Amino acid sequence: MDYRRKKRALSHYRKANKKHFLLASGVTMMAFSTGMYTTQVAKADQTATTTQVQQQTAETTQATTEAKTDLTLTTENSSQKAATENEAQAETGATATTAATENTQLQVTEANKATDTTQTVETKAEPTETETKKQETVETQLTDKAQTTVQAGEQDTQATTQPATSNEVTATQATATENTFAVQKAEFTQNVANNVAVSFAAVPTPDHFNIGDSNYTRADAIDVSSYQDWLTQDDFNKLKQLGIKTAIVKVTQGTGYVNPAASKQIEYARNAGLNVMVYHYAMFDNTSAGYAEGQHAANTMQNFGLSKDTLIFADMEDESTYSVNAQANLNSFWSALSAAGFTNHAVYTGGSYLYRDAVIATVGRDRTWIAQYPYTPVRGGHYEQQWHNAGYGAWQFASTAYIPGREYMGPLDVSIDFTGLLTTPVKNQEAGNFDEIRLNGNDLSVRGWHAADLSASRKHAYVIVYDKTAGRELGRVAYTPTYRQDVANSYAKNIYNAANSGFNVNFSLAGIDISGHELQFIARYSDAANGEGNHTDMWSKGYVLLKNEVGNFDEVKVVGDQLHVRGWHATDRDLNGVTSNLQLIDNRTGRVLRTVNYSAVARPDVVKNGYASYKNAANSGFDVYLPLSGLDISNVKVIANYGSIAALTSRDHHFDHEANYFDDISIRNGNQLHVSGWHAADKATTRPHTFLIVFDKTAGRELARVSYTALNRNDVANSFAGGIYQAGKSGFDTVISLGNADITEHELQVVARYSDVTSGEGNRTDAWSRPLVVAKRDTGFFDEVRLVNDKLHVRG
Repeated sequence: MDYRRKKRALSHYRKANKKHFLLASGVTMMAFSTGMYTTQVAKADQTATTTQVQQQTAETTQATTEAKTDLTLTTENSSQKAATENEAQAETGATATTAATENTQLQVTEANKATDTTQTVETKAEPTETETKKQETVETQLTDKAQTTVQAGEQDTQATTQPATSNEVTATQATATENTFAVQKAEFTQNVANNVAVSFAAVPTPDHFNIGDSNYTRADAIDVSSYQDWLTQDDFNKLKQLGIKTAIVKVTQGTGYVNPAASKQIEYARNAGLNVMVYHYAMFDNTSAGYAEGQHAANTMQNFGLSKDTLIFADMEDESTYSVNAQANLNSFWSALSAAGFTNHAVYTGGSYLYRDAVIATVGRDRTWIAQYPYTPVRGGHYEQQWHNAGYGAWQFASTAYIPGREYMGPLDVSIDFTGLLTTPVKNQEAGNFDEIRLNGNDLSVRGWHAADLSASRKHAYVIVYDKTAGRELGRVAYTPTYRQDVANSYAKNIYNAANSGFNVNFSLAGIDISGHELQFIARYSDAANGEGNHTDMWSKGYVLLKNEVGNFDEVKVVGDQLHVRGWHATDRDLNGVTSNLQLIDNRTGRVLRTVNYSAVARPDVVKNGYASYKNAANSGFDVYLPLSGLDISNVKVIANYGSIAALTSRDHHFDHEANYFDDISIRNGNQLHVSGWHAADKATTRPHTFLIVFDKTAGRELARVSYTALNRNDVANSFAGGIYQAGKSGFDTVISLGNADITEHELQVVARYSDVTSGEGNRTDAWSRPLVVAKRDTGFFDEVRLVNDKLHVRG
């Protein structure tokens, strides 16, 4: 699955071929048994691996001998296989069958000594991924030459007059093999030396082919890591066109590594309409390490915004994970993921992995993605059928597949899905709400949020007004989703665009009669610019809106620590049992900051000014104070509601004012600084901590800071600054000790600060004083110098 496995395959190749050469030179029979002979006649769809069939020799055959073929290839009559694959293997014939039978014990010994270099080409740890592309290309080419060891003779050994089952070799088969041995032994002895020599010059390599080529096994999925960071959006779009359904992205390795290309690869895959799955490259060898790696994978998946039902594979191939407790270690990894809500698990491994049965047991074969590379993976071929019939979920069959026209960039791993493991889409999650629907005259406003996984590939967002009574659309407005912190807090770990899911759109209903009509509203994500095409919709409940409502906000003003809202709201709706309220809304997030219920007050002026026809005109007034402490009021509006349908909204208000004045800054009694004045700021609603800071501008450093309790300043409240939050309680008057600081002839400034943290740092609002230059401390004046009789009188 990863790049370093190719380096390892190359190493095995060199070692294995050195061994083969020595065996051929010293013991010709051993050279045959290690697979060099059969390499000469490798045909289409032959595996580039050492099959791991273990069988007894003919000399020790009993009534029934069991061949272990669990994760390798099921035993099959060689003539039957030839018919199925149309593979002419006459060159090996009976000679290979007899020789392999005679040398079974020797094969098993050698197989136990050497690691299968290509069935599942294993990977070393990847703490960093810094190899250059040039190195990667060279190693890939070398690996292609390295994938040559094939022990097809072990398959041919099982050729008998009766088809063998996948699990056993009968005594009759063993006897037939024994009877042919004497005749074939002499023939084998005569020819093996030449065959071994030929095999060195006839080493096959896996085919390089284009994805989508119908001659090869169908490619349903690709898997990528940082080594495929060259893939562009166009590449993923092309892969979709070629029939790829899923991209499996490496996200993590061990407890610290994160694939730096993962975020981009996930985004591109989603944009192309591919399913996204992920894998973690395992390094753990105990339960504690397994749990830690699971936590790392879960945290990273959350950071990437992956939904909790995203399928994650544990990539079990590294030798560091070899342990008799492999099953318990992997279950610990799963436990950490499940604890974080990620419960969709599967395993990636290969036939040569030492504890493959143990790790597969944690999920089952149908949730196992097995890796093994034939030289030529023929569509519908022998190995494709074998892995499918064995019950595996998917098969990774090649690492030498290319995007047509992009061959120069490098190969990709490709896999076929057998059971839906790699192609069943993750359930697309969706949530949303219509927070507010309000009608003010002919102006209709709709506010809310809509989060959907499908928005990843359906980028065009719309809100649509539908007249259910008339059965027609009244209008649609495209919008750009806005940030919603409240939604992010609740859904960011589960739904793709939760953080940026807000909408606040306006419609004009001028000239449209909706009297008594039931309206519904649709929030939509579409893959077409006009809002049609493939789309996912969220429908509101039905609303019956009345256009004959009128009103006004006479005053929206900060008074002390409250917002004074005064006005009137007349309507024809029946208000019996309906609660009236005012809501303060944050325009940036759409969040309701404060709701205050009110009782209507008399407004005879409304009746006199031409609105007497409205049912509640005489008692349509409101005069309400909304507490502001702790609220950001820099961009807000007020809505007057009757019941659950908002009917009247104010204009936008930006309360972001500030004013200040330093009445006195003077040095008293040595190094004592007296500071008095006032500082009023609307941002003090969320920055309640007050400070005075003395800054030595000459030395460029802070000399002192003190917190203070604001004093009453009625003069400020009655001035131009009276509309600022807490203007009437904005004063300060204090003496600050400067210690032993040398401030002579230094320029000092004082900072009056509002902060949201108790230290005075954090988010803050500052007012700087005028500079104060401290005079020299040795100045003075001679008041009198005169001669008095015979003495000099000096006074000063």
